[in-house]
Formats: sequence, structure tokens, C-alpha cells
Amino acid sequence: DAGPPAGSYYLVVAVDADGHVGGYSEPVTLFVVDDVPEGGTPRAFGIAAVVPNPFNPRTTVWFDLAQDGPAALRVYDLRGRLVRTLASGSLAGGRHRVDWDGRGERGDPAGAGIYLVRLKSGEREQTVKIVLAK
Repeated sequence: DAGPPAGSYYLVVAVDADGHVGGYSEPVTLFVVDDVPEGGTPRAFGIAAVVPNPFNPRTTVWFDLAQDGPAALRVYDLRGRLVRTLASGSLAGGRHRVDWDGRGERGDPAGAGIYLVRLKSGEREQTVKIVLAK
């Protein structure tokens, strides 16, 4: 959504191929991603936002690194299997943006469901849940 009003949220509902509708989810809060000033480096480490979430077919992950160094941003399924590496290597400190198209490492579409996005840099790591809705 472009410019949703403050306090907005989504409700997610599952609909199968035959049109059967499941119950609604708990409200999913929207996040506003503030820009980091040109050349600025955030003091925090972590995943700032995943928007939209739930998503279909793509989502954007915003994350902050407090300093330059090795880091990795990866997507895992709920069994802990790697689905896709979104960023890996020596990254500059600051705000980063990575898009995920809902596909695995070989380009195959991921199934609808809950996934974990994990940011790791040195000893620090953070994991957030995301939902691919189809």
C-alpha cells in the first residue's frame, strides 16, 4: 500500500482453490520505514521492517548494520531449512534494503506459509516471521 494511514493493519484469511474460507488472522501491524540521512549509520543492529507482511508475490526487508563487516540475511522455512540467501558477504554499516520475490535458491516458487528471515552479523542475530500468502 502506498502511504497507509497511521495505525493501519491487515487481516489475513486463507481461501483454498474451491473457495472455502478459513478464519481471519490476528491483526498484522504495518511498519513505516524512516530514511537514514545520506551517509548516516544507524546505531542499531537488526531487521527494521518487512513490508508488506503478509506478502504476495514480493516483499522488502529493511535492515540496519551498526558497522561494516560480514553479515548474512537468509530466509528459512519452519523446519530450519534454508530457502534463500538474500544478502551475504562484507556489507557496509547503515540501512540496507533487499527484495524477496518469494522464490528459493534455484528460482522455484516457495509455497504459501510462514517463513523466518534471519539477519546475522558476528555474534549478533535477529529473526522475524513473515507470511507468504497465495
